[in-house]
Amino acid sequence: MKYFRLLDDVMFQNRWYLSAIHDVDNWLLSRPPMLAIDDPLRDRLLRVGLQQSGEALDFSFAGYADVPVVSFKTLQAISGLDGFTAFPAKIDGLQQKTSYHILHFWDEADCVDENKSCFGIIPENDPIRPDLAGNYRAVTKLTIDTGRTLGKHIFRPERLSGRVIISEEVKRRFEAAGVTGAVFESVNGD
Repeated sequence: MKYFRLLDDVMFQNRWYLSAIHDVDNWLLSRPPMLAIDDPLRDRLLRVGLQQSGEALDFSFAGYADVPVVSFKTLQAISGLDGFTAFPAKIDGLQQKTSYHILHFWDEADCVDENKSCFGIIPENDPIRPDLAGNYRAVTKLTIDTGRTLGKHIFRPERLSGRVIISEEVKRRFEAAGVTGAVFESVNGD
C-alpha cells in the first residue's frame, strides 16, 4: 500500500483561511491520543474563526495547531475508516451551505523509515521544547516504512504528530468525491 502526507492547498486561488478554534486548546485536537468518550468536547459545537474570507474549501487546516476542518462531503468520503473522530463545527462569519467538522486524527504508527528520511531529533534539555525531547524536528524528507503501518488508512507518525498520513485508498476517495483544498505528498521514498 502507498501512503501520502495530507496537506492544505495553500496555492488554491481566492481561498479562505481559517484561524484558531475558539474556547479550546487547539493542540488537544491536533495530537493523539483519542479523546475519551466522556470528554466534554464531544458535546459541544466548536467554533472556528475565519481569518480571511474566500472560497470555502472541503479540506483545510485551522489555527496555530493545524487542526483539520472538513466539509460533510469530505467526512462522507472517509466514512467507515478508523483513526479519527469528527466534531461538528461552525465557521464564524460564514453562511454555511454544508456542515463542517473538525477531524481529530488520533491513531499513530511507529513507521518513520529513518534510513531513508532526513530529520533531526529534539535533544534532552532543549532550551525551547524540553518536553518534546526525542521527537523528530526539522524533517526535510519523510519516508514511511509501510511494513510498520499495519494497513492503517489515516494516522500520524509517532514522535511526529504534526503530520497526517493517509493511504492511497483515502487519496482515491478524496479525488473521487472532488474534495477541494487537499494536496498529497508521497512518503513512499520515490
